Amino acid sequence: MTPTTLSRLRLGAAGRAVLAILFGIALLTAFNQSRASAAQPAVVSITPSAGVAGTTVTIFGSSLTGVTGVMFGGVPALQFNGTSDSRVLAVAPANVLGQVDVVVSTASGVSTVNNGSKFTYTVGPVVNSISPNSGRPGTIVTINGSGFTGVTSANFGGTVVAANVVSDAQVTAVAPLFSPGVVVDVTVTSPAGTSLVTFPAKFSYLPGPFVIVLAPTSGPPGTVVTIDGVGFSGATSVLFGGSAVLVTVLSDTRVRATAPAGALSITVDVQVVTNQGASPLSANAKFTYSGGPVITGISPPSGSGGTFVTISGSGFTNATSVTFGTAAAIPSVINDSTITVFAPANVLGTVNVRVTGPLGTSPVTVAGQFTYTGGPVVHGLSPSQGKAGVLVTITGSGFVGTTSVTFGGINVPFTVVTNGQILVNAPSLSPGQVNVRVTTPAGISAATTASTFTYITAPVIYSISPTHGTTGTTVTITGAGLTGATSVSFGGTLATPTVVGDARIIVTAPARGPGTVNVAVNGTGGASAVTGAELFTYDGAGGGGPTVTYTLNFRWSLLVWLGDDGANIDAALKGQLASSSVAAASVNGPEIQALTNVYSYVTALFRWHAVAQKWEASFPGSSSIPGANDFNTFTFGRAYWIASSSGPVDWTVPAK
Repeated sequence: MTPTTLSRLRLGAAGRAVLAILFGIALLTAFNQSRASAAQPAVVSITPSAGVAGTTVTIFGSSLTGVTGVMFGGVPALQFNGTSDSRVLAVAPANVLGQVDVVVSTASGVSTVNNGSKFTYTVGPVVNSISPNSGRPGTIVTINGSGFTGVTSANFGGTVVAANVVSDAQVTAVAPLFSPGVVVDVTVTSPAGTSLVTFPAKFSYLPGPFVIVLAPTSGPPGTVVTIDGVGFSGATSVLFGGSAVLVTVLSDTRVRATAPAGALSITVDVQVVTNQGASPLSANAKFTYSGGPVITGISPPSGSGGTFVTISGSGFTNATSVTFGTAAAIPSVINDSTITVFAPANVLGTVNVRVTGPLGTSPVTVAGQFTYTGGPVVHGLSPSQGKAGVLVTITGSGFVGTTSVTFGGINVPFTVVTNGQILVNAPSLSPGQVNVRVTTPAGISAATTASTFTYITAPVIYSISPTHGTTGTTVTITGAGLTGATSVSFGGTLATPTVVGDARIIVTAPARGPGTVNVAVNGTGGASAVTGAELFTYDGAGGGGPTVTYTLNFRWSLLVWLGDDGANIDAALKGQLASSSVAAASVNGPEIQALTNVYSYVTALFRWHAVAQKWEASFPGSSSIPGANDFNTFTFGRAYWIASSSGPVDWTVPAK
């Protein structure tokens, strides 16, 4: 019966009621069927999976079209945007520290909670992205994220570099040296901690040349310059300030080229050109044109007639004379970059020092100035601290004719060794700092930081050797005030020293577990202070070495292998891999038990073969099947894609 037929029927009230019920049931059924056809949203993973309030996260899943809300542990996201049916962007709201569930709402329902829908609130920095994410050594990389205030450094694949904080959400860093094709994780460190390794924070090194150092860095046109770096195979030319010259390729890391014509005293950029392009500009790749000697420094920069002066620079070979103002001196050429000379007598004040050779005379520069003073000058004390009676060497200038030496105003006996050196024993004074001053007929040396001597009562450690070892290692401690030492503390574990003298003692490292500890000398005057010079590292017991930890995410993870070259893949996944430093250890030893077994999670490994231009695969547990795998071992420094059936899970292996 059609609606038209129904409309022609004359129904009673009961009939019309029955008809209305039938239509209502039909409409409700259609509505429920429509709701059933729209799938419930599902969250599979979140990137990054940790951060602070304000972190922008990408939520991956399915049936996310028409997102109406995103909740972080019951708190609405600051903002959200559904970019596709499988991805939503959301900004994490303020919340308590720790792990919370993230759920997405649509008209079809709310996503269920699972291991992939967790977000952890941290107090440390979080890296969301880097730009660019590929380049060569020397590339300036902008790191975006949150919690960057106070960031102290950035880390590219284990190499720590300086970081420039632009804002709380951005820092910049210069990509350090790595081989082409290597993919490294980028993290940042602040007092609050180190950012987590995430997929968006990876930097790929592109093929191409990079200059590390030039030798020499200055000279006249025609100078043969040796250039060291990486990626030089197939080099076609070298640019000096944009002027191309022929290149001699000695290896992938070294080329030679002859400097073309250039204006004197001009510094130009040097770049190596290959079919991959030109090497980037850097402070290490500059060449200065000089027609003769060039002075870059004088030490000391002041003194009196007779002061022993070291002149640094270039083009000093066959130098014939050195002048201090108008006064001439006879140079002693150590090498092309160093001359030593005694300053001739002169009037008080600052004069220009110039070196003359077959190619001319060095230009007048601020770096080539020497100041004649009206009396002795103290440049330093060695040691600069200690107890009464310690032998102190005073270095400086103008010491000939010295009439007195004082420590805090107290006259002491002295021996003038040269015009620049005096020997004296520190007199008995109270703990604290005093000025050491030298008097000659020409005047009294000034009180400066360089002339300050500190009296101590407690022992002082200058250095320890060796700085690492195991229980029973013989350690030599040098310092001051070591006479009367009663014990030596290695992180709180005491050992009895053999006292050799006030400046040196020998001790045997007591039994401790692996790790770095502070070493302190205890004496009648107290314990030595912590200065950073007294660290001793206990190597791992049983030969345990350093480790590296990777985070394997659900489905795919990209990592760079930093373990031993040629390590067996199955053994590495099972946590049964010994590095070269623990090669003799049993797989059941304590150092192996600390490693991670992820064998049951990993289903496949892939790597890119650049020469063959194809992907290669390895499947755990199939090494005995002929032709099943393209490779069965890891290669140090190579990138791998790893498929995991679960995650995230941390995988710890011995580092190379």
